[in-house]
Amino acid sequence: MARTLFHDVPVAGADAGAVISDHIQTALMDGSRELVLGAGEWVCETEIKWPREPIRLIGQGYPGAGGGTVITRNRDITIVPMAGVPNTEYPHDMVQRPQLENLLFDGRGFSQPLVTMESVYEARLLSVHWEGWYVTHLVTANTWDSRFEDCSWVGGGFNNPTARLQSDLEKRAGYPIGVPMMHLYSPNTNGSDTSNNLYFRGCRWESSPNNAVLLLMDGGNAVDLWFSQCKWEAKESMAPLVLMFDQSGVQFDTCWIFGAGHGAPPYDMEGLPAGVKYKTVTTRHPGLIHAIDCEHVGGRLMGGAPDGNEAENAPFDAFVRLQGGTAAELSMMVTGGLTRLEQGAGAVIRFSDGLRYPDLLRGAATEWAESQAPDVPMVDEV
Repeated sequence: MARTLFHDVPVAGADAGAVISDHIQTALMDGSRELVLGAGEWVCETEIKWPREPIRLIGQGYPGAGGGTVITRNRDITIVPMAGVPNTEYPHDMVQRPQLENLLFDGRGFSQPLVTMESVYEARLLSVHWEGWYVTHLVTANTWDSRFEDCSWVGGGFNNPTARLQSDLEKRAGYPIGVPMMHLYSPNTNGSDTSNNLYFRGCRWESSPNNAVLLLMDGGNAVDLWFSQCKWEAKESMAPLVLMFDQSGVQFDTCWIFGAGHGAPPYDMEGLPAGVKYKTVTTRHPGLIHAIDCEHVGGRLMGGAPDGNEAENAPFDAFVRLQGGTAAELSMMVTGGLTRLEQGAGAVIRFSDGLRYPDLLRGAATEWAESQAPDVPMVDEV
């Protein structure tokens, strides 16, 4: 029977990247294909060399009274860069079945993403957590048939809401995007370099107060992204929490999205004195979810804003904003906190002309945007 290789505790002063890489190779050679890391802080000076063969890296859980396994870095490196053959459509050229379990990745203030997954097949991440300000926690590209369960991303990304629009995506969105906390990317539309069948269950994205896009999805060939019992929250942000371009088949199954822009920014905004509230800025919040040129966006969403903060909240342009050719069928329940942001008028849901079969919005008085299709009837409060 194949044994599991166990490395008890981090070695003080040692490069954890090199130590873990060596033990991964040993686990491959002895046939166990598993490496269990003990509790403690594993500090990487070099990246963890991840093989294309299946391997399972297991920690001792989130740090707490009972210990926990933290993987961090003391240099500006990507801790775990998984990379198969770029642009491949053949699973045997991809990183095969990587598994990460019961780990915390800590960003430590550097700029490189913590984990990247390029040309990866059947990844499984269970109870993996990311922390670290002003940095992208996870980037995926050309990743297939992968599952993320009970994971969390907290505090990452950064955005300056007054910055100039530079990238093509920012010009399409109409506002700065900055550094997203998570980036799901399909590099092109050639049919091979794609991302599809990604499943997120019981996951959480939370960031405050760095104005980050919590989840950015873009690229013209991403299909079938599933979010079940997930939550996005940012109490002090002027960015959408979920922003997607050119996606097909994004499904939200009983997901909660919660947030509002308010309070003083953590830095001086251009042309404004320190401490000025966002409510004095003419820019409106673009919406908690913003979909641009997407199709088959569907599911059940619940959302709101923090009660008691309405005086400081930035006005919402929309709870869910569908733009361009986006077609969607959504059922939404919006809490009272969000409706008060619209001065009692309720959440404004923007439907593009491509939307023909909207479900009823329950729980709030509803005002339809002028851009609604003329054959969509007014929906009264239910």
